[in-house]
Amino acid sequence: MNMNMPFPEPMPSADGKMSHTKIFIYPCYIDSNIKTFSGRKIPKAFGVPDPFIDEVSMAICDLKLDGVFSIQKRHPRNFWKFGRASVDFYIIDEKTGEKKPKYEQYPTRKDLLKAIAAQIRSNREKPNYMESRRIKGKNLSKKR
Repeated sequence: MNMNMPFPEPMPSADGKMSHTKIFIYPCYIDSNIKTFSGRKIPKAFGVPDPFIDEVSMAICDLKLDGVFSIQKRHPRNFWKFGRASVDFYIIDEKTGEKKPKYEQYPTRKDLLKAIAAQIRSNREKPNYMESRRIKGKNLSKKR
């Protein structure tokens, strides 16, 4: 191995620039039944027990966030629970190159996770929730 070789460039996005504007949300991030070691990102008091990716995606649609979900993705520490959502969370300032939150009401990722968990809790309290668990809305599309 040649030690004088330069390191490879990171993989660019389609337009040739790196895009770090999305955050990924796995259901285990807001699951109140698991430990932080297994992937929980918010306190148990704010979490919900056993969230599914369809509940997370419905909550993202209800909060009017832009995102995509994928059923095939898995969290490495919670391998048997499927699903991941990605949300367009940051805007990159063209002048300074600084990342700023896209949604003013959620200044941090943890605030967004708490809001998603709260929305799931309120969705579960609705009377016909089990019949209306189908994903509705145009803000969230399924990744193919």
